[in-house]
Amino acid sequence: MKRSVNMIVNWEKKTIFSNIIHIYGDNDYAIPIKRLKNLSFCVKNRSHMMTITKGNERNKLVNEILK
Repeated sequence: MKRSVNMIVNWEKKTIFSNIIHIYGDNDYAIPIKRLKNLSFCVKNRSHMMTITKGNERNKLVNEILK
């Protein structure tokens, strides 16, 4: 787990694509928000597991973004 998180946090991507939508929970302790750049949407009071625990809420947000 530590190795995986380290790889994600320290990943140095060469190209930033403008069509990527980054949805992030502000209570994500797995990947600290201070390490992230180019956030599209920050969802208040949601964790790294929001896709599993709040799937319907996340789907509604995605649908609104894609309209």
